[in-house]
Amino acid sequence: MLNFVQTYLTVTFEREIATGSVTKAFTVVVMAGILVAVSTLTLMLTEGLPLLPVLFEVVSAMATVGLSMGITRELSGFGQVLIGLLMFVGRIGVLSVIIVLAGQEKQGLHYMKEDILIG
Repeated sequence: MLNFVQTYLTVTFEREIATGSVTKAFTVVVMAGILVAVSTLTLMLTEGLPLLPVLFEVVSAMATVGLSMGITRELSGFGQVLIGLLMFVGRIGVLSVIIVLAGQEKQGLHYMKEDILIG
């Protein structure tokens, strides 16, 4: 039987990065992008503000940078709560929030694996 799935190794600085780590990083980037896009569109529709100021506020809140274009005080209560939630998610981390919401149980104790020279 032919195997059509090809495994790619991620190597940097002569070290192999585990596939699980690459998958987690990809998940964080995609989920953060989706969260920023949905939050931006929601604020644009509810507040009636243009794209660039809202996008700047959302990305600044998500990255917990502390910069603002001055539209945060003009937002309604819903908009301010949404910005606050984005700040919280940005501080805690997207992957942490996903794990908490998914309800994934902790795995048992595992020790590091080591290759030893035999023979």
